[in-house]
Amino acid sequence: MDESSYIYIISVSYQGRQLSEILWTKLRSRHTYVQAYTVEAYKTDSIPALPLPLRTSLQGLWRQAKAIIFIGAVGIAVRTIAPYIQHKAKDPAILCLDEKGKFVIPLLSGHMGGANALAVQISRVLRSTPVLTTATDIHGLFAVDTWAMQQGLCLQSFTIAKKFSAYLVQRRQAGFFSEFAEMPGRPSCLMTATKESVGMAVTIHASCRPFPTTLAVYPPILHLGIGCRRGVSYEDLEAAVLDTLKKYDLAVGAIRDIRTIDIKLAEPGLCALAAARKWPLHGYSAGQLQNVEGSIASSAFVRRTVGVDNVCERAALVHLKNGILRVRKQRYKGITIAIGQENFTVSWERRDHRQ
Repeated sequence: MDESSYIYIISVSYQGRQLSEILWTKLRSRHTYVQAYTVEAYKTDSIPALPLPLRTSLQGLWRQAKAIIFIGAVGIAVRTIAPYIQHKAKDPAILCLDEKGKFVIPLLSGHMGGANALAVQISRVLRSTPVLTTATDIHGLFAVDTWAMQQGLCLQSFTIAKKFSAYLVQRRQAGFFSEFAEMPGRPSCLMTATKESVGMAVTIHASCRPFPTTLAVYPPILHLGIGCRRGVSYEDLEAAVLDTLKKYDLAVGAIRDIRTIDIKLAEPGLCALAAARKWPLHGYSAGQLQNVEGSIASSAFVRRTVGVDNVCERAALVHLKNGILRVRKQRYKGITIAIGQENFTVSWERRDHRQ
């Protein structure tokens, strides 16, 4: 289970606990893990008590939560979460319901954390009113951070994302550019044939800036294939990766993962690079790599050493349907790097809060 896949419901009154039982039942049918808590006076067999003060108990839940739903006064919720707030890209969705379930209010991470979408979902099952206060929502406009979160895309900058949204609210339209084909359904406020001063670009290239103020949106479709000698350092690996990306004008935000041969999975330098950049590290057997088809550079030395003629290019392409080798083998001291690119199409499909 993902470390941030939990939804927690916290109530502090008898009526609140009753509502939490209803909400707990409704949400369990749509989400992997939902747990309700209350205070000692109102606990039941299925809804245990959180030790007081709530602020202290919340610390452990915060690290695991994708959403925390308070049932009670907004002031209690705000004072409880205050010490733990960091950034919209890190904070879980925080919502508050009154104990009668009349209103559901997203308090934190409305877009990136999915609080707005979850509020709408809750309002449907409880027949309550969602109270959305984010500008793009109240104006019925495209919310780029919500869309990016739903589609699994990486925003270049939250500061520029704010400028983009503010421009969209003010002008009711903004520029749009994409290096990729699109599915139908692009919002009418995103204009392609335009001279807008602010716009968004769906790209994998670091220098792609088609508008004076451009919000780059990166699909994570690039796969780093890496071969290395034993004991290569984290610093050398990172420098080689960044140099390759710079040479081919590729954005760090477009990287999905690191791939290598399975016997290299325990290399400290590779593990440190994956951890520092939060890129998953995958290993494949020599047989799996050898089965990769395509125009692959072959090395007799590499075959004698690890059992397959090329690690980096084959790893970059393994399991990529209709993928291409975006960057062929790049050689550094004790390191080889290649980059595979998977097929991608821009989708405008609207989805509920992430499952």
